[in-house]
Amino acid sequence: MVLALETFCMLRILGSFCRNRQGNIALSFAIIAMPLILAIGVSFDFIRAFNARSDMQSDLDAAVLAAMRQVDTLSEAKLRDNVKQWFAAQSELQTTQYKL
Repeated sequence: MVLALETFCMLRILGSFCRNRQGNIALSFAIIAMPLILAIGVSFDFIRAFNARSDMQSDLDAAVLAAMRQVDTLSEAKLRDNVKQWFAAQSELQTTQYKL
């Protein structure tokens, strides 16, 4: 009996909560907040990745331009080694797992 009364009261409170239209802005904000925060985080990650790619491209361009000064005097293998060394010296990469 007590459980049925409590269930009835809970359903009545829930019904009045659903019918009440005041405070819709807070509820809408609560629903929208998580995807909005996720979108902001993804945009920051995208910007950081784009900047890292741009910096890497600039470092590679500088290494290739430096190697082109010696294109007449060195072999192709030595030029590749020089480009890899200059690229590693210019970039802030901690790994050498890239292929030039």
